[in-house]
Amino acid sequence: MPKISDAAWVIADCIFPTAESLSEADAAAQERQDQNELNDARARITAFPNPAPELVRKYLEDSIGLLDEDKDRRQSVESRLTSIMGLSSIAGTVVFGGIIAQATGTIHSPSTTFKWGMASAGLYLTLQLCSAILAAVRGLSRKTFAAENSDSVLPQISESEFDHYRRRATTCMQILIQNRRQTNAKVTQMAVAHRAMKNFLLALLLIALAGAAFAVRSQSSNDLVETLRKNRELNELLRGPQGPAGPAGPKGETGAPCVNKPSNQPPASKPKNRG
Repeated sequence: MPKISDAAWVIADCIFPTAESLSEADAAAQERQDQNELNDARARITAFPNPAPELVRKYLEDSIGLLDEDKDRRQSVESRLTSIMGLSSIAGTVVFGGIIAQATGTIHSPSTTFKWGMASAGLYLTLQLCSAILAAVRGLSRKTFAAENSDSVLPQISESEFDHYRRRATTCMQILIQNRRQTNAKVTQMAVAHRAMKNFLLALLLIALAGAAFAVRSQSSNDLVETLRKNRELNELLRGPQGPAGPAGPKGETGAPCVNKPSNQPPASKPKNRG
């Protein structure tokens, strides 16, 4: 199967982040690297000066310290994956509630563009949450980890102290290389979950900014009332169908003629002519 280009993986990480599987050549190279490291450790342990049990014991304690560090690293990764799963579940509940509210008509969309935008945003947020939860589940899934048993801890019959420490140091290096590979797989899934959460937060910020801008530019309630007044067809639709005209009523009686009443004001005096 041909390897997907880097540009395609960048696009895939923006849509639905997932871990890129190693090719056969890369997996074989990783296997050779681990085997070479183990062979080199065995050669160095075999080259310890004999007899020097105290020196070998010191190296054994250092090897056990490396196992403890890898165990602490694995527990830290698992703790982060658990936190991501909890946060994703809470955020998923909120997003799912918003999608259901929009689907049932509880949230009224002022326009078709806003409706499609909110539906697309809800789908994208859901994809990011699913990617984060899936990565957390994969990282927390059951895996095989090697550990020391009684055969490696206890000395064998007629085995010297020097040979026992040297054999146990070799076993610790084998366990370290095997468990480190499993821990690295968990770290990869944690990186996928972190990428999905970054996409979620960025998309949430863009949705908030777009919603604020749309709310500022949307029409007010007064504009809506004015539109209803000007729209004659909508007014007729709201008034409902008109019934047929009823019969005309009887004609009323003729009223009395209007008579001008005399004015109560005295007549104006006429000016006298002076001759």
